[in-house]
Amino acid sequence: DYGRLYTWKGAQEAVPKGRKITTDDDWKNLEKDLGMPDSALDNYGNRGTDISFQLREFGSSGFEAKLAGTGTDSFPPGFYNLYRAAYFWTSTEIDSEYAWCREINQRADIGRFKDLKGMKFSVRCIKKKN
Repeated sequence: DYGRLYTWKGAQEAVPKGRKITTDDDWKNLEKDLGMPDSALDNYGNRGTDISFQLREFGSSGFEAKLAGTGTDSFPPGFYNLYRAAYFWTSTEIDSEYAWCREINQRADIGRFKDLKGMKFSVRCIKKKN
């Protein structure tokens, strides 16, 4: 029901042909389309007014993010935040250890964070432009 959770590398390897994982800029374009002001797009942390509400399951955007939580093999290993938050990888690397991600949770705003590539998050793929 909630799909799979992937490490950043695993997500890159699981992309179907003709698709790509959304970039940090793809997310910023979506957030802007949903009403986030330009001045907040590059901010780190929670930002926007009701973007998370719009993107969640039964929201107004059609994105329908399910709050699938996150997973890790680090200490303590396990899965966390099911029904409380959805975490999505972008394909945008920061460095060899970190990449940009998004957090959609029970708050109204949406989180833009960096996280360790070993974390297990959801991914959203879109069609490649030819």
